[in-house]
Amino acid sequence: MHDTPAFFRQLTDKYLTDTITASEKELLFSMISEGAYQSELEQLLAEVWERPVTGGEDIAVREQIFDNIRTQQKKVRQLRIRRWSAAAAIALVLGAAGTVFFLQREHRSPQPLAAVQPGSQKAVLILGDQSQVPLDSSFSRTLQQGGATVSQKGGQLIYTANSQPSGAVTFNTLQTARGGQFRLQLPDGTRVWVNAGSTVRYPAVFPANERHITVTGEAYMEVQADKRPFLVSTQHETVQVLGTAFNINAYEEEPSTLTTLLSGKIRIVNNHQTAVVLAPGQQAAVSHQASTEIPVAEADPDQAIAWKNGYFDFENERLDVIFRLLSRWYDVQFVAEGKAAGLQFSAVVTRTSSLEEVLSVLSATGAVNFSREGNTIRARVITP
Repeated sequence: MHDTPAFFRQLTDKYLTDTITASEKELLFSMISEGAYQSELEQLLAEVWERPVTGGEDIAVREQIFDNIRTQQKKVRQLRIRRWSAAAAIALVLGAAGTVFFLQREHRSPQPLAAVQPGSQKAVLILGDQSQVPLDSSFSRTLQQGGATVSQKGGQLIYTANSQPSGAVTFNTLQTARGGQFRLQLPDGTRVWVNAGSTVRYPAVFPANERHITVTGEAYMEVQADKRPFLVSTQHETVQVLGTAFNINAYEEEPSTLTTLLSGKIRIVNNHQTAVVLAPGQQAAVSHQASTEIPVAEADPDQAIAWKNGYFDFENERLDVIFRLLSRWYDVQFVAEGKAAGLQFSAVVTRTSSLEEVLSVLSATGAVNFSREGNTIRARVITP
């Protein structure tokens, strides 16, 4: 049985020793986000914290971190947690209480902010006649659309094709607002995770010749193998797929559309008809400006789909970029004053944390503090 405390402890041990596989890490974060093993995590954190640090490397890393925080007050500061001993690794994968507890043990008090709760499983289904059906994880329902049976089961919408469309194709749209996300299973069996502030437009039943959907915002897809080509259109590119898993980040407020391939093969064509083919582990960046080129680089797939697995993963990320991610999930506005926007941070925090808890992780560097005015969070650089 995998759903046991012993198996959970085995996964955390692998995580701490950096021997965990990608699939095991996804399972571990899923188990953590469900909250079923909070007591085991707290016990493990206590054990690790009381364990004497004897390794010279751990001591050196800890001293280097504190020296960096103390002495680089006038430079770009970073929250360097990833390499910080076993205790830090446990604290990062803990949810809200664990992370804040760890910071308090380091005598770094979080900034006083009224708690803003994280987003949830909610969306709106726009039917072919433009009527709207609110969706959230507390409901289950079934309806008919264009030759398909549509079933909502908690936070997932499942389409089952009953017949091929005759005449005009019926299109549906799944739309998430800021602070919401949802899952979708298309009539061919393709699974789609839809991030906050996004839309997916698709036929209720795919026609016989192709499968074509349109995405704004961000979605992760596991495409069902089929003889029909699978096309994903955004405002700036078209992705041609045949049985694969990939993430597409197409928010208009970002400088480019990022497409990251996890498995299989995809071909990307931008509006200038420039085309590239991605291999697993590669990411293409299609500029939202006039550029005709499509740069391709190696990427961290786990980081690209962190949102889908229930956590934020920041790696030397600028604060203004972090703010855009947090704004979509917590549905608040952010303002970075002065040089705050350019500060860089690295951290891993669960998406079930309140906003106060996320900001306490960032403010633990002593580089920046936060204040709230209504629905706006302001960040200010702390000057020495």
